[in-house]
Amino acid sequence: MTEDAGESYKLALGFSLGKSHGRAVPPHSDDAGSAQTVEAKPKKLSIRALLDHLWHSARLTHWSPAMTGRRNWPLVKHALSQAATSSEARGAPLLDRLFIPEPWNLAAKTAIAARRAAALQRIAHASAAQMGYAILVGEFKDLTAERFGAQLVIKHLPDFPILMDQATHKRAASLLEPLQHGASVIEEAHIIVIATIASAKMGGAQLIEVAFMLVDKRWLPIVDASAHELIDSLAESERRFFVGCRYGVAPDRILATAVLTDTKQSGARSAVALYALPPDLSDHSAEALDDLIEKSGLRAWFWKHGEVMPPFPGINNYDGEVRPTCSNTGGAAVAEPPV
Repeated sequence: MTEDAGESYKLALGFSLGKSHGRAVPPHSDDAGSAQTVEAKPKKLSIRALLDHLWHSARLTHWSPAMTGRRNWPLVKHALSQAATSSEARGAPLLDRLFIPEPWNLAAKTAIAARRAAALQRIAHASAAQMGYAILVGEFKDLTAERFGAQLVIKHLPDFPILMDQATHKRAASLLEPLQHGASVIEEAHIIVIATIASAKMGGAQLIEVAFMLVDKRWLPIVDASAHELIDSLAESERRFFVGCRYGVAPDRILATAVLTDTKQSGARSAVALYALPPDLSDHSAEALDDLIEKSGLRAWFWKHGEVMPPFPGINNYDGEVRPTCSNTGGAAVAEPPV
């Protein structure tokens, strides 16, 4: 992913956005000229990393006390659509590929279905060379086994079945299992779906690729129980902060869980990164974290999950807290989009 001036992004995607109409893919050039050429290519985003990018760009990772009780699906849809206007993929605006369902209204179901069909038809036929896949972002409702596979049910799309084969169902269920457990124990949690889909001739759609993300009642991303406990405590303390996105970074790599944005040092605004650490932090992870801290300009706060949570940094003149397993107290690091 590359960033242009004005916070616009050119995205390199690592997944398919369409299927050619029976045409052969041009063969790879193997001539002497190409063999002697080295081209720097940006790291490609997985479909799950694209969801992180959209959430981050839409500022749905950010929180302030004024947002309490104000986030809902219409607002999320609007924010994601606005964020997509600043991103480009495969030479076209990302918004042209994005399909986010509008809030369901039984009384208006015919009009909603017509608008949905028109949007998916436009995406499918955007290129004469291939049948385009829509990038669906919605809220998960259910995954049910069917006679020949399974059906993914999206909230606000009750009349639009998304079908998949048995092998895809098995993989999707495996991804969903820990998130469904999290959603069952976290109050008012949601599971977000991002998927590429192809319109089916008999109605509904065929699922091509799918990924999921757990968010809390504030629609803030949650990666584990410690992150949820920390984020909940921050919100209840009426602090201003944002949650870091992983963008495909390995789950065993420790990153800042959140960053406080309401702290000051010497009268100037100065963020503090907050780390929720596992109780069994390995020496290797501690060394990697030390390295990140050394390279970062942010001050840091640490909490080991399972222990009593220390007080959050005060708004004024927080200098950072020493953590015994780290040799440095000079800052922290938050995952940024890969470049």
